[in-house]
Amino acid sequence: MGVFLSLFCGTVFAGSSANYSIEWDVLAGGGAILSSSNYEIRSTLGQPSSIGPSSSSNYDLHGGFWYPMVVVPTPTPTLTPTPTGMATGTPTATPTVTSTASPTQTPGTPLPTWTPTVTPTGMITGTPTATPTPLPEPVITNIWRDKTTQPISDWVDITFESVDGMWYDVEHASSLIAPLWSWAGSVQAMGASTTFRDLGPVYAERYYRVVAQGGVASQNRGGVLPVTVIARSTGETAQLAMMGTSLSPCGGLTIQDVLGFQGTGAWDSSSSDEVWRWIRTTNQYERAWLFDSGGYYPAYDGTWFDLSSGSPSMMSLAPGLGCWVRNKSLTDRTFYFDGMVPQTEIPVGIDVHASNMVLHQIGQPLPSDVPLDEAHTTFWADGALGGWDSSSADEIWCYVQSLDGYRRSWLFDSGGYYPAYDGVWFDLSTGAPTTQVLSRGLGWWYRSKPDATRAGAPSWTWTEPLPY
Repeated sequence: MGVFLSLFCGTVFAGSSANYSIEWDVLAGGGAILSSSNYEIRSTLGQPSSIGPSSSSNYDLHGGFWYPMVVVPTPTPTLTPTPTGMATGTPTATPTVTSTASPTQTPGTPLPTWTPTVTPTGMITGTPTATPTPLPEPVITNIWRDKTTQPISDWVDITFESVDGMWYDVEHASSLIAPLWSWAGSVQAMGASTTFRDLGPVYAERYYRVVAQGGVASQNRGGVLPVTVIARSTGETAQLAMMGTSLSPCGGLTIQDVLGFQGTGAWDSSSSDEVWRWIRTTNQYERAWLFDSGGYYPAYDGTWFDLSSGSPSMMSLAPGLGCWVRNKSLTDRTFYFDGMVPQTEIPVGIDVHASNMVLHQIGQPLPSDVPLDEAHTTFWADGALGGWDSSSADEIWCYVQSLDGYRRSWLFDSGGYYPAYDGVWFDLSTGAPTTQVLSRGLGWWYRSKPDATRAGAPSWTWTEPLPY
């Protein structure tokens, strides 16, 4: 909006056209100081008026009247790069000019000059912008819960490699197959290794990953896998369940490391829970029982003892190994396995004897269920022995707690007469292809039939591909 001030300066020019005429006269003089944020006028009485326009880069003065201040925009420079072989003309990228001058400009003061730099590719660069260094992928190094007391802790610690000061999200999912990740919490790293505690309570199956600031997620996973042994019936000595360690324990592979103070303990093995593991090289069980004095000997409460030696047990519960658990309680008992999710296949060696059957107590080595058919298992390709019937073929026996008995499957091989069925596992009771599933956290028997041409310990190795 223009503002016109009469300064009572000499005669100014009249405005006129063919249709109208505006004439006015002013008297020179008027002593005063007039000012605004952008200018100041000092005048004295009787001062002659200036005739004709006066101007600068920021204002025009015409015969005693101030015209509106006109700000002339700074023209956009047209750049012509000079390096040899480069294209000339206006660059396609528009530079962002950041002025270093004070926010308040004095009228008539030139704006600071910005000189763009043309790169060899013809792009304009100003103040360099630092490219953020992506955070390294976090690596989970430990999954742990306190199993030295009873009941065991309902929380889980997740430890991972970190960058000091950075923030990380910890997420969990209930399955490794098409997992749906949920936020468990965030933690700021306090060094190269950081621990996050999931307060849970963690009683269900749960797998973890860590996501760094910026979205980089850990490729390895940790988890918690519960396995329930149902209560024994009245009059029974114990309820059996065959378990397998489907996670790789972080703290050690012994029964004390894996199970800790889980189960019903007692002064002796007759009334305490027991774990039996089959040793195929000796054809006998290694047995351990849980000691609990009720506080009389606290240093030993929660310790698993070897039944034959009376010393603390060193029984191994590594992934791929199965074991019996004998629940002496009249209530269901849940055992919690925690550790790392295997990132590579777990090979399981299968022995073959020249004249005798060999029993293998195997635990499902991966934390996922595997249907026992050729589409999901590799027994046939890895070297399992098939036959026309179960008497000459390898077998898998899965113990079912609710039935208190086995589901048995055997491997068919007609030698090419029925190629559509060669390598298919059949249910021994129904005679149809089996629907048996090798369940995570559980174990089963593998019965390899004698074969003099393939005798060996091991003769072949079963390796199940990772399904996740």
